[in-house]
Amino acid sequence: MRSVRLALYLVWVFALAASLSYGADPYVMSEAGIRELNDSARKLYQKGMKRLDRVNYEAALDCFLQAQDAAPEAVQIRFLTARLATTEGSKRAGNEAIQLFEKARASYQSVLDLKEKGAQVRRPDARRAESGVKMVSDSIAKQDTKDQERARVGKDILDQYAMEIEAVRKPKEDKPGAVVGVSGQASVYVYVTPTGDKYHTAGCLHLGAHPISIPLRDAKESYSPCSVCKPPR
Repeated sequence: MRSVRLALYLVWVFALAASLSYGADPYVMSEAGIRELNDSARKLYQKGMKRLDRVNYEAALDCFLQAQDAAPEAVQIRFLTARLATTEGSKRAGNEAIQLFEKARASYQSVLDLKEKGAQVRRPDARRAESGVKMVSDSIAKQDTKDQERARVGKDILDQYAMEIEAVRKPKEDKPGAVVGVSGQASVYVYVTPTGDKYHTAGCLHLGAHPISIPLRDAKESYSPCSVCKPPR
């Protein structure tokens, strides 16, 4: 129990430090970060924030990239650009995702390039940029596998739908919450989310607005059980 409390405390400390350095909202720079920008870059940043308010993430990213180019030695705008590009890339598939990840990696790398050129880059920022480059590079390397997994999950959804339709047409005395598969054995279904790494029961608070139902046997291969709703294992 003590180790769990210590871990939670450390998470809180790091989150507080991040919010003080970069603003509580991941897409709102701190006052210090805004002061790094010249007038041209500041206007582009503000324009990008307006695009974010309108949920136009593509246009916002373009504005932040332009602001980044207009402020050659500004660090925080590069982290903001990388965060947005990474987040949007995680929502996409194929080349579209890779292109966004490439933009994120370029933004992180540009912080390291500034340091190499002798610009004032804080040591924590340099470490953060190095971690960002590695993280995004890993996402690019795994994108093909991720696309294949999405396709497999999509096929499972269609298969499940067909099984449920068949079950309605030909009712069977099965266990509650189970669907009879081709082999005649009951198959329990659980729920996952497009970006999460846990599987859940129906109605779990962590499911979000777009849960995906998949067989438990498949969920156990790629996900771990939610500690809140405690789905079957």
